[in-house]
Amino acid sequence: MSALPSLRPSDVHGVWKLVSVQQKNLDTGELVPVHGLEPSGYIHYDPSGRMLVVITSDPSMRPDKSTIPAMSEAEQAQCFRTVAAYGGTFSIDGDQVLHEVDIAWIPGWFGPQDRRAEWRGSQLVLHTEPGTNAIYGKRTTTELVWEKVGDPVNRPPEPNLDNHTTDLPVQI
Repeated sequence: MSALPSLRPSDVHGVWKLVSVQQKNLDTGELVPVHGLEPSGYIHYDPSGRMLVVITSDPSMRPDKSTIPAMSEAEQAQCFRTVAAYGGTFSIDGDQVLHEVDIAWIPGWFGPQDRRAEWRGSQLVLHTEPGTNAIYGKRTTTELVWEKVGDPVNRPPEPNLDNHTTDLPVQI
């Protein structure tokens, strides 16, 4: 695990697939895989400065009916709790990825959503700021682990922490 001395926008450009989501309850210290053990999701950072993310929980946590009218009210509520989606603009400030949300599945998510970033090998790990969880109402922080989609040659390089520069991948 390595902190990013300085992240560049181009380090995050592209599509990233969700590996895991783990939430820490700040009152109890409990760690919870809030979207289950096999969540699905993608986050896209576009060179234009736009971003979009969609996350769905492990299939075992979702109702198995194919249409909303076929679901009970309880199943509809469960369906709502097993998705997270928002979009907006993004910028980089040091090791922070700053999301300015302008469309969201939960209206209270509009506005700034700051994420501390770090590398674990080639994985991008984003940490939410401590706050009250919008679904469960508990004080939490969340860790989201992402892997770049596509050709490994195009993955951002790991930062060189010795001289705080980033080496570019070499194509042969």
